[in-house]
Amino acid sequence: MMRRYEPSDYSELEDWIKKRGMILASKMDLPEIGIIEPGIGCGFLVQTDIKTAILDFFFSNPEASRKRRHDALFEIGQGLIQEARWLDYKRVSCSSRFVITQDLARSLGFRELGEFMDFIREV
Repeated sequence: MMRRYEPSDYSELEDWIKKRGMILASKMDLPEIGIIEPGIGCGFLVQTDIKTAILDFFFSNPEASRKRRHDALFEIGQGLIQEARWLDYKRVSCSSRFVITQDLARSLGFRELGEFMDFIREV
């Protein structure tokens, strides 16, 4: 059953990411608004000071079936889009290098803007 992400869920996300041989963002880097289906997947809404919010930090349990992961992430995406509406955002954006996430974005009605590279640095 889907519900709001809580900081106590972090260890579950960490387990999923370790099983994939990846590194999870730190707790402080995860947005406040997230939706999780325990044991299956989660996603987050990054709030901005413009009228565009960002869907990001989608994770899933590699041990769950592909169909359950897909269905859960689709519902989570829909829930986050609704959350953005409630918060009066006019648009949501997302980006991913993972084909499965790109397919999810298309199924949620996103349009492609092209390829680019992200950069980050400490301040």
